Formats: sequence, structure tokens, C-alpha cells
Amino acid sequence: MSTLDFGSLRVDVIPCGEFRLDGGAMFGQVPRPRWETFARPDDRHRIVMGTNALLVRGAQFVLLIESGCGARWTADERAFFGIQDPDALVRGLAACGVRPEDVTHVTASHLHFDHSGGLFTGEAPDAPTAESDVRFANAVHLLQGIEWRAAMRPPELQKASYRGPFERIAARGRLREVRGDEAVLPGVKLRFTGGHTDGHQVIELDGGTDRGVFFGDLLPTAWHLPPAYTMAYDLHPQQVITKKREMLEECAARAAACFFYHDPDPRPARVRRDGKRYVAERFGGDAADAFGG
Repeated sequence: MSTLDFGSLRVDVIPCGEFRLDGGAMFGQVPRPRWETFARPDDRHRIVMGTNALLVRGAQFVLLIESGCGARWTADERAFFGIQDPDALVRGLAACGVRPEDVTHVTASHLHFDHSGGLFTGEAPDAPTAESDVRFANAVHLLQGIEWRAAMRPPELQKASYRGPFERIAARGRLREVRGDEAVLPGVKLRFTGGHTDGHQVIELDGGTDRGVFFGDLLPTAWHLPPAYTMAYDLHPQQVITKKREMLEECAARAAACFFYHDPDPRPARVRRDGKRYVAERFGGDAADAFGG
């Protein structure tokens, strides 16, 4: 687990367990002979994906960004997606001295199951004790209004990606809809990007002495640094390319810490230009290395 001091903000990376997705879907138009050189698939053509949430603490708030896949899966679904350690989020919070009831705010880049599953308690939907509720009952859920409506009425292409009793967030009075770019907390700004979903957002952190960007699925892993490396899951690939390039240029210019939610390596990185390509230089943990594309 990586901990960073951003001046007025303390940021902890909390790995929420690995799962697996089809490698071809994760790299879209990129040929397999290219992507399998750095993301080795298993015998079912799946590659390992991380789910690296962020715990951000300021003087008067405790913010959770993303929540992993959660535990509401049947045995067959867990096997299909290779879901590992669904309780890692709660343990990771506890290791930071934080209980679910201590979290004051929650946000997510979007509400696909691998980003929002941990927002809810409960077991597999077909379990005898499958009753589910909002896990962070005291937290304001800061979500793009467009994304909230998509979760309630998913577009046909991504219907299987939204699963969860999202209506319970609103029923408990815990929803605050955001519209576009908004500074929601001291040092925390939600920045609308669209692209991957109609309501996708990235989260910018500014503690005064350092800056960071949580990319969500705009840039899910360091392997996706080349702007044209998009996913088959993206609703609007060209919008992803345009926004990704824009954000990478800003991060390189500001030496911002970059957080890649789906990277098997949970460490953040700083991005720099190397000719026509971008290079991510890891920091945090015990070692540093670089990956470029």
C-alpha cells in the first residue's frame, strides 16, 4: 500500500483485489502480438486487472475514490471474472484506521461494476442472505448526474456493466449529483471527460505542495499510455483519445502524480514526454521503474 503526502491531503492507495478481463477487449484495436508482450493472457485469453482505490484525507473530510468489484457475485461469476479477495477494500481501510462509517464522501470515475461494487454490502445475489445496503451510510456520494442516470437506465451496449442497487443511495439521501467540472472539497476537483461512458470523470487532487490525477478508465493502466490505446468497452473511443492526450500533456507539464486504477502495479507514476511517446515513472513502495508507450 502506497501513502503519499500532498501537503494538506494524505493519499493512500488501497488495492481492492484483482480480477480478469479479456485482453483483446482491454486493448481494442491494438493487435494481440503487440499487447501480449507486456500483458500476458491466461489460457482463457484474460489478463490480470487491479482495482486500486484511493483514500484521500483532508482536515475535515475522508474521501473514498472507487470501491472495487465488491462481494455480490455468484460462484460462477467469480470464476468467470477471476475475482479475488472481494473483502480487500474493508481490510485496506481498516489498515488505515478508517471504518466505513468514518467515510464522509465517496466518488467514482463511473459506476461500472468493477468501480462501484464495493459501495454495497451483502453477498452474492442468489445467496440466502443476499440483502444489500449502502456500505458507506454516512457518506455523501458525489456522482455525475449523467452517470447516475446511466446506472439507473443503462445504455444497451453497457447494460451488463452496471449492476447494483444504486437506487438505495438516493433513497437514503446520500446522493449529490454533480454536473460537469466541480471543486467538491478542499483540494479535490471532479473533472468531466465522458468517453468511456457518457458520464465518466477523472478526479484531480491539489494539496498545495503536490498534485495528482486519478484517471479511472480514461487511462486504466500504464499500458494504455499511447492515446490510441483504447478499449472495446469505450462508448466513444475518439473522445477518450482526445481527453487522454489533453490530460497527459497537463500531467507532464505539472509533474502530477498519476493513479491507474486497473494497473496490476498499484504504485502511482509521474508522466513525462520522451519524443513522441509518454513514459510513466513509478514512485512509492520500495522501487522505481519506468514504462513507456
